[in-house]
Amino acid sequence: MDDILRTIYMGNLIPMDHVCPNRELIKKDSEMLDEMHQKIIEALIEKYGEKEAKDIDDAFISAGSGVTNEEMYCFFKQGFYIGYDIAMAVMKRE
Repeated sequence: MDDILRTIYMGNLIPMDHVCPNRELIKKDSEMLDEMHQKIIEALIEKYGEKEAKDIDDAFISAGSGVTNEEMYCFFKQGFYIGYDIAMAVMKRE
C-alpha cells in the first residue's frame, strides 16, 4: 500500500495509461466513427435537405454530449469516493 501511495504522491502514476492503454485502437475507432458520421450526414442531406439535416445532426450531437458528460461526472464521482475511502483507510491505519 505504501508503494502505491508514494507513486501517487510523487505524481508518477498517470491514470490515463491504465484506463486507456490502447490509444491506437481508440484512434482507429474514432476514424471509423467520423466516416460513419459523414455517411449519416450525406443520407440526411439527401432525405431532408442541408439545413434540416444540420439541425437534426446538431440535436443528435447535443443530446449525445449531454449523456457523455453525465456519464463522465458519475465516473469522476465514483473515483473521488474511492480515493476518499483509500485516504480514510490509510489515516485509520496510522
